[in-house]
Amino acid sequence: MILKKISLSALFIFVLLTPVLPQSFKPDNRITVVSYAGTKVNRMYLPPPKEFFNKKDSKGGAEISVTYNNFPVTVQKAVDYAVSIMEALLPEDTRISVTATWKRISQRGVLGNSAITGLVPGWIIDAHDPYSAYPLPLAEKILGESINTDYSADIDLEINSTINWYFGTDGNTPSSQYDLVTVVIHELCHGLGFFDSMDVTDDNSAAYYGFGSFPLIYDTFVENLSGSRLTDTLAFENYSPALYSAITGNQLYFSGPLVNYYLSGGRVRLWAPPTWDPGSSVSHLDENTTLPVNSLMTPFIDLGEAIHDPGRLILSMLGDMGWINTRITHEPEHDTEEPVPGITISATVKSDTLFNRDNVRLVWSMDGFASRDTLPMSAVNEQSSLFSAVLPVSGYNTRLEYYIYTEDIFSRIYRMPSLADEAPYSVFIGTDTVKPVIDHSPVTWFFSMIDSVSFSASVTDNIGVDTVYAEYSIREGEWISIGLEPLAGDLYKTVLSVEEEDFSETDSLRYRIIAYDKAGSPNLRVSPSEGYYAVSIVTATDPVERYSTNFSDAFDDFYLEGFRTGDADGFPDRALHSEHPYASPEEDNSEFDFFAILRVPVIYDPSGLTLAFDEIVMVEPGEDGALFGTDDFYDYVVIEASADYGKTWFAVADGYDSRYRSAWMNAYTGSIDEEGNSLYVPSVTDIYDHVITADFPGLVEPGSPLLIRFRLHSDPYANGWGWMLDNLVINPLFETAEELYEDSLLYYPNPGNGIINLEIPQSWVTDELSYSIYNAAGRVVAINMTADTAEPIIDISGLSQGVYFIRIMSGNRMAVLKYNLVK
Repeated sequence: MILKKISLSALFIFVLLTPVLPQSFKPDNRITVVSYAGTKVNRMYLPPPKEFFNKKDSKGGAEISVTYNNFPVTVQKAVDYAVSIMEALLPEDTRISVTATWKRISQRGVLGNSAITGLVPGWIIDAHDPYSAYPLPLAEKILGESINTDYSADIDLEINSTINWYFGTDGNTPSSQYDLVTVVIHELCHGLGFFDSMDVTDDNSAAYYGFGSFPLIYDTFVENLSGSRLTDTLAFENYSPALYSAITGNQLYFSGPLVNYYLSGGRVRLWAPPTWDPGSSVSHLDENTTLPVNSLMTPFIDLGEAIHDPGRLILSMLGDMGWINTRITHEPEHDTEEPVPGITISATVKSDTLFNRDNVRLVWSMDGFASRDTLPMSAVNEQSSLFSAVLPVSGYNTRLEYYIYTEDIFSRIYRMPSLADEAPYSVFIGTDTVKPVIDHSPVTWFFSMIDSVSFSASVTDNIGVDTVYAEYSIREGEWISIGLEPLAGDLYKTVLSVEEEDFSETDSLRYRIIAYDKAGSPNLRVSPSEGYYAVSIVTATDPVERYSTNFSDAFDDFYLEGFRTGDADGFPDRALHSEHPYASPEEDNSEFDFFAILRVPVIYDPSGLTLAFDEIVMVEPGEDGALFGTDDFYDYVVIEASADYGKTWFAVADGYDSRYRSAWMNAYTGSIDEEGNSLYVPSVTDIYDHVITADFPGLVEPGSPLLIRFRLHSDPYANGWGWMLDNLVINPLFETAEELYEDSLLYYPNPGNGIINLEIPQSWVTDELSYSIYNAAGRVVAINMTADTAEPIIDISGLSQGVYFIRIMSGNRMAVLKYNLVK
């Protein structure tokens, strides 16, 4: 069942078709699917499918990795069992990562919920339907590689810890319990794409779907009694009363070629009750007419019901959406100056089913597709997946355009590229006059104590890159050349050794990047096109154990780009300020980053650090529910640290925006101009005290000096007043925590056997507490555990006898408890 809280910009991942870094990955706002507890008793058991029993070493061809948060071992076994069933059924090249959390879910009757972490437009992955959005796990399967980072989940799964569960795997579920294996399989199927985007207006006068003009792939198979697709705008106008009548008319069906084949020409009825239910309508099979063998995806999971086989109907529906797919892989031809009579075009065809080997075709044109011709592509033998054909070239200085297609056993036509009509492959045969393209983010500064500076650039060319190098000058001396070596893809990199330079802040470094292509008369590009890039050299002080400032005399303590220390209108005291308002780019896919780096390194204490400060954050808020690092997070501020004097940085805590405080959010959105910018100018009454705790076990060695920086990230178009910080204090974690929150919580008994009862002040009450455990030496023993504030008990009875520190977090509240565990 889907909770409809989705926005257009939240849902599309416009990324390169390769794994990407966390900062550039743009997943979506969460689309959450929940399982509700039925009130009936339905003692039944559908055992796992035969594929499950045939797999080797309890593994199928697919691989689903699960990261567990707060899960008892007894619960993990049931989840692992459900996962192994799905592994046996999914195509062998499937790789899915799941984050599973065991927690109290307050929503009444919810057994569990799952959420996909991204949607991808079909044309990005060359899917069968380029104009639909595909859930991230399915998109990665179609593409054949990971889109998000390896450690990012494709599906988030939460299980309600308060339900009376049956954790067994034998299907012998008592009539008083709910079968956990069934719920996990149900939720995983939702995460694979079994959900729609239909919704209704607030007054129930009309219905709509999709995100702009893009439906979900599931939506495209939904039709009414007469067979009209709900996404066919000739039959149903989006945002219309007619569409509302269709989704509440109790006569909706899912119809696709695989489902039609499985049902011998039939289609499957969906749940579409007369009263619109945003938690279940359309996204489930009909509760009343679905046969038990196919009933896993009906709206309710009943007591005693154990369904350990999704069933062929559900698998057929997933197959229609793309889990049964045919992929054409082709390396596009480069432009060439060689006068060739023909060009050999090759492609690999791989299918999860059968495809028509006699119908692999090459469509081409030499007049911009005003006319076109088609050639059959052939393989060397019946076992080969490599097909090829030779395209004739009629003359020199000619542009050739083409695409490839084939057909599977279900008569589905697959094209490469999928937007073949709008953007076919193109190759030019003739004299090359195109210059290389250099994409380079300039190095603007570095700390004098590092031993090397890296320069990298992405360099591309229509016929190929020949040479890339940098010219640099130190202290305005002679220009020296250093080559950039090619790495994976189009990336070129060099490392300039500065270990012997003994830089001071009065020194300078200048450089530029030069690229030549492989043309007969080489084309040259220089970046920047005029002059050179200037690099500032920054020095740091000796490390300290703690640091504090009210910014009255801290100018020399910070290296600033886009920030300043001083006063501002309405603020009589000096503080750290971004520009007011801060700048935002005026073109798509651009971004600005402004930062203030503390040049006083702080020694990393074994227990971690706390950063306490006063601040105002008036930066563009993201969408409701958008998570840090996602496309819908928009602008943000973040505090980062570096253990190598600025070569690499990592977040001390997740970035945040004006949504961090409702007062900030209301102020920001209360005065918006016609271009979407906030006009609100804050005052001292908007200042809020903030405490951040930071520990990095395994990432930073205790005693290491850390640089701290404050960064404001700005995406295109909208902006606001910006960021202000004052009264900054950085101390070791335990020392600061005990000073600030010595008597905030009561806990007992102490000493004790490890079962700790908490009494939480009213100001602390939230849905959940998080806590981490440290031993007497300050070393982390357990991190990011959770406790229910309704039943505030912490259990560390499994640890050995001794003194422990327990750091407890709730929102912006924090306490550290000293506890004596006795056996």
